[in-house]
Amino acid sequence: MLATDKSTLTKEAMVFSLYLIGKEPGELSVQLYIKASQKLDIPMSPRDKRKLNFILRFPFFMGMIDGALAMVNPEHPIRKKLYVMFSVLESDPAFSNYFLPKAGTSLFAILWTGTRAVFNTLFGFILLPWI
Repeated sequence: MLATDKSTLTKEAMVFSLYLIGKEPGELSVQLYIKASQKLDIPMSPRDKRKLNFILRFPFFMGMIDGALAMVNPEHPIRKKLYVMFSVLESDPAFSNYFLPKAGTSLFAILWTGTRAVFNTLFGFILLPWI
C-alpha cells in the first residue's frame, strides 16, 4: 500500500468519525479502519472518488451527501466506507456509549434531529449532481 493511500484512509477515518460521533477517533480505531479498508478494498469509480475527495476537503457537507446517497443509492461505496467506520467505532469500548440509547431523550430533541436530517437530505439532493 502506498503512503498516500494510508494518509487518505487516515483522513477518511477522521472525517467519518467526526460525522458519526463528533470526535476524532483513537489511534486504534484509525488503524482498524485502515486494515478493514485494505481487506475489503471497496471499489470506487472515478466519479465516486471525486465525491469522496470533496467530502474530505469539505467535511461540513458529509451529512448532506450521506443523506442524499442513503435515498438514492444506499449501497454506494462512500456509504459502505461509512459503515466500516461505524462498525469500528461501535466496537471500540472508548466510543461504544455513543451508540447506546440515551435515557430521557426529549420529544424536542427527536423532532430537531428529524428536521435536521430532512434538511440535510434535501440539500444533499441539490449538491449531489454538482460534485
